[in-house]
Amino acid sequence: MVSDTNEVATDRVVIRTDPYTNILPQADAGIDQTVATGDLVQLDATASSDADGTIIKYRWHQSRGPNVQLIDSQTAVSSFQAPPNAELAFSLKIEDNAGAVATDSIVIRVEPYTNQPPVADAGVDQTVAAGETVQLDGSASNDADGVIVRYIWTQNRGPSVVLQDSRTATPSFTMPANAELAFTLTVIDESGAVTRDGVLVRSAVNNNQPPIANAGPDLIVIEGEMVQLDGSTSSDPDGEISRFIWWQRSGPTV
Repeated sequence: MVSDTNEVATDRVVIRTDPYTNILPQADAGIDQTVATGDLVQLDATASSDADGTIIKYRWHQSRGPNVQLIDSQTAVSSFQAPPNAELAFSLKIEDNAGAVATDSIVIRVEPYTNQPPVADAGVDQTVAAGETVQLDGSASNDADGVIVRYIWTQNRGPSVVLQDSRTATPSFTMPANAELAFTLTVIDESGAVTRDGVLVRSAVNNNQPPIANAGPDLIVIEGEMVQLDGSTSSDPDGEISRFIWWQRSGPTV
């Protein structure tokens, strides 16, 4: 309204028809960008909308890549300076006047870009009592310029156990008696780079079991032929064979 002295005042009223269901806002973080080192990068959420209300909150959050300083991270338009050789991801969260929330994300790649491999961390070696649940933990693995998209655990020593959730960062299994188990963790990032790490798990009471030597079957050969002795099927039920030693027991010396 306008007073007789031309002063202006405003107010508003909301008319709601019941039953009323709030329509969720639509978050739009913009399209992915490729920029150069040192560029001022602008994150723009002004295309976000709310069909039956208004957006009252914007929040930008970095979810991948080397940390950068976001300017005006709680407004529709935020910005930062591009670091060298990086791939960064940001998430946008908006909230409307009825409290409904929506999210979107955007990826910024700084050229020239060379993917850095992830770092696999299978955790520390453990000593566990027989019958207890063992938790393997690869959650300390990380990727400086991206994200780890796959975790793969494999057992490579000791009596076979059943790994629960072997494609996650934290699988588990039941500890057998009198055993030493070895596991390898493989991690893969979003660009396909692979790294590995290993961990040992020993039973609390571990009496080492002797290895099993297998020199192969007896052979009949012709004079002058090259004879191949093969002990490769030898095994160790709770560990690994560290040395092979062959010696002659009878017959003319060869």
